[in-house]
Amino acid sequence: MFKPIVTVAVEGPTDAHVAARLVAHTGGQVGRVLGRQGKAYVGTRIGGYCQAARRDPWLVLLADADALAAYMGVRRERVPEMPDRLADPKDAMVALARRSRDRRIRRDMVPLTGGGGRTGLRYAARMTDYVQCAWRPEVAAQRSESLRRAIACLEKIVEVRRREMS
Repeated sequence: MFKPIVTVAVEGPTDAHVAARLVAHTGGQVGRVLGRQGKAYVGTRIGGYCQAARRDPWLVLLADADALAAYMGVRRERVPEMPDRLADPKDAMVALARRSRDRRIRRDMVPLTGGGGRTGLRYAARMTDYVQCAWRPEVAAQRSESLRRAIACLEKIVEVRRREMS
């Protein structure tokens, strides 16, 4: 069966993988991927998207607490209970990495002391691996209202595209 094609706008490569998983979860497939040049670029092209793009991709990744705890090598209790209420989900993700039992997670995701960055050098690669190998949107949606709304919206878009193809 042919899957409806959905165009997405993203800040960067990790967001593109999150979008692809969500679109696939709703029965569609990603066609064009717009943006990929950071938040400011996307914000200038899509009015209200800038505010949502600031945090939602990281929020939804935190929402699948069991899979994230297993992937990061931390106790489940360390994963924030209400990811939609976090002021800075990326910082929360780095904080989890700092507590990881897995030396490779810490090396890849935690910024070097005095390095000036917010994340480790392989942070995006690790998040992409998590999205592709462990993250479960249907489970994450149970703990994230913003993700439930995003999935519902994508389901409507996919359904409209499906009708257009008929």
